[in-house]
Amino acid sequence: MHKIVRIVGCLLLFLSLSGCYTASMMQTAKTLDKGERELTIGAGPYTSSGDFLVCPDFMLRWGYSDKSDFGLMYSLQLNGHFRGDWKREIWSNANQTSFLSTGAMAELFLPNDFAGDPTYFGLGLPVYYSFNHDKKWVPYFGQRFSLGLGGLCIVRYAGVNEPIEENVNIYHDMYYSGAVGVRFGKRRLKGFLEASYSVKMGNRFYNYWYSNDNIQEWRLSRGYDGDVNLQLTLGLTLGRKQK
Repeated sequence: MHKIVRIVGCLLLFLSLSGCYTASMMQTAKTLDKGERELTIGAGPYTSSGDFLVCPDFMLRWGYSDKSDFGLMYSLQLNGHFRGDWKREIWSNANQTSFLSTGAMAELFLPNDFAGDPTYFGLGLPVYYSFNHDKKWVPYFGQRFSLGLGGLCIVRYAGVNEPIEENVNIYHDMYYSGAVGVRFGKRRLKGFLEASYSVKMGNRFYNYWYSNDNIQEWRLSRGYDGDVNLQLTLGLTLGRKQK
């Protein structure tokens, strides 16, 4: 019994140390029917900055019209990655087996101390496509761009290439994510397997006063950094129709 407790404790600690920007999407392009609900739980390995960890994800979705639904997503980390998104169907074929959707997303990413990244709040634009609905296997694809709202004033210094007489230290992030997956099963409880990635794009503008015994001057430093996160997610989706 003590051995099981130690194993569970180590697993929880292992999960809490994860600090990735979650790339998983865990949804098809088809929106839920009005009144329909869907709970999705997924987990799997990811690689980021040379680390190999596990990232569990949870999502709850509601259908509130014939062609729109809303979802809340949380990634279990020491501080967490939260998302809220609205999805709208913009195209479907005549026999209702293929769908194209878009929408809007807001997210809050709170990296832990081990990740070393700043808090991220962004707005995103997703695009989803899926086909073969009402069959046992439903392949789906997704792309998503997220623009960080913190540090947007960096655009004021886009054309500044020489030091200015002002202390400035601005950091701005953006993320681009993509996923390909397949949902399987025809009952209320379905499984899915998904491979996803995210690309972090960071930009820093740093203008500061430098002084020592021999030099006193304003200095300008620009920095660009990026990171690629690869993720594999296996999970289950439980749907419930309105009675």
